[in-house]
Amino acid sequence: MSLKLQEEYGNDLNVLLVEGSRDTDIQVQQFMVKHKWMGGRSLWTRERPFETGLKFIPAAVLLDSSGKVLLIGHPIDLHSQIKDMIDDDLAAKKKAPKDLPDAVGKALVEFNKGGQAKAIASLQAIVDKPPLKDTEGVVPAAQKAIDELRAKVEGEFARVQSLIDGGWYAAANDLLTQLGKSLKGNDALMKKHAEALAKLNAADLKTERDAAEAVARLEKKLWDKGPDNATAKAFESLVEKYPGTKAAARAQELADVAREAK
Repeated sequence: MSLKLQEEYGNDLNVLLVEGSRDTDIQVQQFMVKHKWMGGRSLWTRERPFETGLKFIPAAVLLDSSGKVLLIGHPIDLHSQIKDMIDDDLAAKKKAPKDLPDAVGKALVEFNKGGQAKAIASLQAIVDKPPLKDTEGVVPAAQKAIDELRAKVEGEFARVQSLIDGGWYAAANDLLTQLGKSLKGNDALMKKHAEALAKLNAADLKTERDAAEAVARLEKKLWDKGPDNATAKAFESLVEKYPGTKAAARAQELADVAREAK
């Protein structure tokens, strides 16, 4: 159910699947590969983000866009309710919150649409040139919104750095491309964007980037085709070609995942 929801909502939904069995990491990945559960946007982990308090599996926790827990329960039994809550949350992001002054609410909607620089600029304009009589409390609301939105942008840059540190260069590039579009017009944030882009494209990371790209191409073949000894050998060849890289370590693990069971 969760994977189908991920396919349906795409970038509007983040699905984290937690494996709770006692199988090894390799066994878990082999099982997922055989069922073609890998290769999409959904993330898999063996680390529990938090305890659900439930004594059965599968168990699901649904968070809204702000991180608030909306629902905990059985994902199959509650599927229709989960879907309704996702739709409501996505719809709410397109509307200005009723508890905020109109100008601030409109800026938040603009931010959620991808106009991050434009939203922050409109809020800053309110702070710089406040109304003579601020009966709505628009200035403090705008300043609070600026702080919150800047924190979100900083979080995105921190995510880029985390992806670079982990060797996920393509994902880091995709996120920076998206940020470049949404931050255009804000000189300070675009400078930060340029610095992050320079780190990503640094000459000393070229071998790491080449290795990651080669492993990603072969990884896609594994997800599409399933376990195959020839693919396992191809991964091992990449280990030899790019020794000591983060991608080589990943390739060695995938070689074991790709190997056909005897």
